[in-house]
Amino acid sequence: MTELKPCPFCGFQTHWVEDIYEDEERRFYVFCNKCGAMGSWKYTRKEAIEAWNTRAYIRDYAMEAETRVIN
Repeated sequence: MTELKPCPFCGFQTHWVEDIYEDEERRFYVFCNKCGAMGSWKYTRKEAIEAWNTRAYIRDYAMEAETRVIN
């Protein structure tokens, strides 16, 4: 199984919530315990992990922007 990356918004580790049914189909997504961020709903656990792990890391971009403004 692919390892989950930390939350792109707060940096916290994440956990699974996988009991979502929409139109009688099971969907998977990743949920952050700390800030409540949610990943995209996918049809498989693997797809949900991949979607979560490829999200942009907002904190990194914010830190880069702050560095440019200060300098």
